[in-house]
Parts: sequence; C-alpha cells; structure tokens
Amino acid sequence: MKTYQSTVKQIIIISLLFLGTIQLQGQPYFFSQYTQSYTNLSNTISINNGNIWSGFQTFTVPIGFSFDFMGNSFNSVELEATGRLIFDVNHYYFADMFVVSGMEDKGTSSSLSPLSYKLTGSVGTQILKIEINNATYQNDPASTVNYQIWLYEESSTIELHMGPNTINNPSLSFPSGPFSGVYHITTFSPVTYGYGLALFGNPLLPTDTTFSGTGINTSNIILNNIPNNSMVYQFTDDTITSAIKTVETDDYINVYPNPTSRIINIDLGKIKTNLTATLTNCLGQIILFQQFESTDFISLDIDAPSGIYFLQIESGGKIKSLKLLKE
Repeated sequence: MKTYQSTVKQIIIISLLFLGTIQLQGQPYFFSQYTQSYTNLSNTISINNGNIWSGFQTFTVPIGFSFDFMGNSFNSVELEATGRLIFDVNHYYFADMFVVSGMEDKGTSSSLSPLSYKLTGSVGTQILKIEINNATYQNDPASTVNYQIWLYEESSTIELHMGPNTINNPSLSFPSGPFSGVYHITTFSPVTYGYGLALFGNPLLPTDTTFSGTGINTSNIILNNIPNNSMVYQFTDDTITSAIKTVETDDYINVYPNPTSRIINIDLGKIKTNLTATLTNCLGQIILFQQFESTDFISLDIDAPSGIYFLQIESGGKIKSLKLLKE
C-alpha cells in the first residue's frame, strides 16, 4: 500500500510536469468534495427574468451579505453565462465553479433555462444559492445541465452543487473546459496571477493545484468530464476558517492517521483527565462531540463525508486544535 507521503510526492511531481512554468505558492484556499442530494430551489428570485441568455452575457446578483473573497469584501457578484462568478468590475477576482464557454439557454423564443437565486439562513450564517436550471451548450443543444453555486456568509466558502444532466458526449458539449477553480489576477497585460487554485483530471476525484506568476497557460487545467449528480465541490478560504477556530497552544497530544479514511487515534501524553473532543466542519458546524473523564488514548469514528475538518481537544484549560483531512 502506498504511503500518504509517497502519494503527495507523486501529485506534486505530476502537477509540476503538467503545469510547466507555474510557480507554486502558499495556499489560502483549500479544495474538498463530498456528496449531497440535489434539490431544485423553490421560491427563488429570477435573474434573467424570462429572457433568453447566451454567450458571455452577465447578470448582477446581490449577495445579501458581505462576502470575503481573496482578502476583499463584496456585496454583489456578476454571474456570467459561462457559469463564472465575477466579483469586481475589473475582472481581477473570479470563481469558476463549472465553466464552459458555450453554455446557453435552451429556449428559442422565450427562456427555457431559468437563472435564479435565493438567500437562506439567519444573519451571520446566511447562504446565497444561485441556480442554473436546464441549460444547454451551443455544440450540443440536445444536452441539459443543472447546478447550483452556494456562497456562505460565515466562512466565505464557495460550493458547486451538481444536479442531473443529459450530457452523453462531453467532447461535443465541452470543446473548451470544464474549468473549476478560484482566481485572483493582478494584471492583464501580461496576464499575471496573484493566486489561483484550479482542478483538473477525473471529476470524480479531481486533482487541485495552486499557482501564481506570469505566462501561465491554464487552458489545459480542466476536468475531463462532468461531475456526477449530487457531487459537491467546496473551495474554502482557510484564512477565514482558521480565524473561527481556537488558536493552537502546546503540542501535547499526537493525532493519527491524518488524512484518515474514518478512524483517528489520539495519544494524550500527560494530559489524561476531564477531556472534551470536538470535531467541526469548515462552516463551524459540530460533527462530533465526546467527553472523557480519565483516559490516555482516544479513538474517534468520523462518520462524515470526505473533506476538511477541525479537531479540538481541551483539558484543564489547554487546547489542541488541528486540521484533519477525511478521505
């Protein structure tokens, strides 16, 4: 069986060979994925107002709260008819959740592919949900695709929620793309990336890569098919989620394996009494909470979707917080 370290080394080598001149850098964003049943939104607000849309047409969507993206706050976003979200007027900050240049309305005289949005939740934990329904592609007008893009107020997370599709020939539907990632461009002449995180390869288990610099060719950093119905891609701003969590103090315990397929083991060292273990997801939601009176070893069963989680162990005022990757 391959070790985690050898797998990571192989991914890094493949990424470097594949991306050529791309300069890898620190990673403020992290990618994860999970599955969740897809449900069409109800009681939405129309974006295209029954009008046919196509090409690179854009629509302004109010976010409904202050959304942090790449270190800046935005109150509205432009939905481009490719599926891209553009956060600023200069097109320096944008997110490609599932972007194909030829996406268009299926209608000919009136819209058959409604674009809409809905704001859910309470102040502080609101979610903007944008829905692309029954869209098609210029080169494959018989196809249909459905998906939603979610923006989270509390964590500034962006998610792609894939719905059902009738795409049988991806090479016909997607002559360019699909693209998926988050980006910050600093100049357009020449094109210079301040930061980018993009996905490529198998959409069932895509590889993510980060880059910055000038002269970067991103045209081949694409998915080779469409993600399955109910698949969710999650792009998390780690600078936000880390601020939500308790700051790590003395490293007095040992947690392994990380990443884990399900079970994690915790050696507690000298701290053995009155313990609490709390596992939260990237949104700050508690996934698991357990208390222990006296023990020197804990084994936890993480019965949760694949993704990034945060484990906090507390005892006698001392806190250990760390990030876990659930495979």
